[in-house]
Amino acid sequence: MSIDTHWSARLDTLLAYLAGAPPGFVGTRDGWQITTIGGGANNLLYRVRGDEGDLAMKFVMRDARDRAGREYHALRAPGRGSGGRAPSAAP
Repeated sequence: MSIDTHWSARLDTLLAYLAGAPPGFVGTRDGWQITTIGGGANNLLYRVRGDEGDLAMKFVMRDARDRAGREYHALRAPGRGSGGRAPSAAP
């Protein structure tokens, strides 16, 4: 997925907002509908819906195991050469 400057700025704004929101925040923000997805013991997972589509936004606990880095690289792999048919991580 190619992310243009406008899209990237919208994602950055939303991520900054969710990073400061209380855990489990549900509501709307800048045209996005935000709900939590439960079940994660080591992360906060949100479903975010808007005009641009549906997204999953995940906040992972930082630790020596580098969970976020490993998951990011795992999500990037299928997107390479898939022609946009596989889920991808935002750069």
